[in-house]
Amino acid sequence: MIPVVEEELRVGKRDVHQGEVKVKSHVVETPFTEQVNLQQERVSVERRPVDRPLSGNERAFQDRTIEVEQRGEEAVVSKDARVKEEVVVKKEDVQQRTERVSDTVRRTGVEVEDERTRQKGSGSSRTSQR
Repeated sequence: MIPVVEEELRVGKRDVHQGEVKVKSHVVETPFTEQVNLQQERVSVERRPVDRPLSGNERAFQDRTIEVEQRGEEAVVSKDARVKEEVVVKKEDVQQRTERVSDTVRRTGVEVEDERTRQKGSGSSRTSQR
């Protein structure tokens, strides 16, 4: 007995990993320096020796308080976070493509030589068997 074998080619498809895109974000700190001019007041108390007669406009012998506020400026720093850019990662539309697949298939060829009738014949997998 000779088995008659014929290959069949099946073409399919499979999903394969083709890499990836990775987007990382990190914080970058940059030193910042700014010059700012500040004003500073100074209050001074001065005592001077005087020897003069009391005038009619001066109020003598009264309790009084004089307050003078000393002021100055100091640097104030504030920060505002603002979105300046967005990075969007998305998959593009799926595109279809056609790829030609070529290969060979094999089969068993059968050649029968019948010396009884001196005929030569060839057959394929479709040759009838007795």
